[in-house]
Amino acid sequence: MKKLVVVLLTVLCLMGCAEEDKKTEIGRIALTEISRDRFFTEEITLDLKQGEVISFWTDTAVSYENPIGLAYVVEVQVNGTNKPLLRLSALGEHSESGVKKEVKDGRTSLSFLGKIEDYVVEETGTYLFKVAIMASNDYSIELQKAVLILKK
Repeated sequence: MKKLVVVLLTVLCLMGCAEEDKKTEIGRIALTEISRDRFFTEEITLDLKQGEVISFWTDTAVSYENPIGLAYVVEVQVNGTNKPLLRLSALGEHSESGVKKEVKDGRTSLSFLGKIEDYVVEETGTYLFKVAIMASNDYSIELQKAVLILKK
């Protein structure tokens, strides 16, 4: 009986992963600098319909000496009206897959490719997503890649 339950749970998990893989990429925002003393932002504008679910994914690579926090800060505007800021983890802290980590000579190299959060479109309109990447105040951080991917 336990084996049957494990098999069924595995199949359900794989079906869920397959659904995520079917989503179409609708935008990609690449950032090259961590915002510290001033904001470095990139943006994308999309026409979206109420009820659509946008999945935020990340493709991030970073190295550091001390434990860090790294997050995308997303300003959302709908038809020119500001919405609450979104804070999205860039390092996959809540994921068990897609994370690669290596420690060598006291320096950690970490990369993560995976889904981080869903966003439900509240109203039909033109959406502006303005994105920055923020980090803890550790200047040993080297950002190799930070790409926020939008799928629906």
